[in-house]
Amino acid sequence: MPEGDTTPAVATDGSNRGWSLLPKASLSVPRWDPAPGVDATQRPLSINADANAKASHYAACGASTAAAHAAAALPPLASAFFGSVRTIMESYEASQKEPESATGADEPASCEAQLSCARDTARAGGQLDERNISGAVCGAHGVPVRGLFMSSPAHEHFGQYSATVAVALALLPLLAVFVLDINCQFSKHLWRTLPLWAVRLRFYIGWLHAKAGHNLECQLAFNAMFGEGLGRLFGEGIEQLWAGLKPVFRVQRYEALPHRLVTLELALLHFASSKYSRFCELLAHSFRHAQRRKTQLQSELAGLLQRARELDFDVDPAADFQLADQGELMQGW
Repeated sequence: MPEGDTTPAVATDGSNRGWSLLPKASLSVPRWDPAPGVDATQRPLSINADANAKASHYAACGASTAAAHAAAALPPLASAFFGSVRTIMESYEASQKEPESATGADEPASCEAQLSCARDTARAGGQLDERNISGAVCGAHGVPVRGLFMSSPAHEHFGQYSATVAVALALLPLLAVFVLDINCQFSKHLWRTLPLWAVRLRFYIGWLHAKAGHNLECQLAFNAMFGEGLGRLFGEGIEQLWAGLKPVFRVQRYEALPHRLVTLELALLHFASSKYSRFCELLAHSFRHAQRRKTQLQSELAGLLQRARELDFDVDPAADFQLADQGELMQGW
């Protein structure tokens, strides 16, 4: 498949199906830009997306509270992480001639990996009005990305990830890598339906999912372990998020829908804050370690210089150290 480049994602003739849906939704989250001096080749901006069916909601719970909120037209109390993805997904699906595939199997694929909703056990359970939440985290650090989460009344499907890509490219113009556990199939879908979005991204699968659920041919093509500049990218940060939110998932399915979203927002905020806190602790620890190491090396250098002077060996510590030419070394032998 073509590699990502800087091709504009706006069709000049307005014919690009789906892109015109973006102005219909509010994108209030500030755009993110990399820090000055960051090498985009060695540290490409990436996100890791996924959906979780354990974050479902029982339709019979909180109906009266939800109706009261709807009648009063109350605005959401918190809407940082849950943004415009759902609105764009619904508009995008309405614009399609055929509905999105429920399983993501748009065409025959050599890999047998499936979305979780395609499994036989996925449709078991009670009466649900919300069946999953989807979202994305920073591919390098695992921090939840504001504006990329949504709650879906349908089973996990490609429409969710198409909308996620749309909002992500609007919020993160320099986004280069999209990691998803079913990218071997989703990337083909996006190239066929929205190529002006797909051309801007490289598609990979996280290390864990690539080895566990994909054949060798698929792994060689999509495993993030083999992606250029992705040596520091594990690609499974979203799984850490789902694991951290498990206690919240057991509670939110019984709440009224407006309260459920607030609960999920606060849980995501807490997870992100804890990540930032650990970043600060790690940086402080690394700085103290570097200072101790610097002092140790300065002490060792002073000892070596003293020993060299005792042996009448002239050493200039400020001079550049260069190895002798290999030919000269061989002549010495």
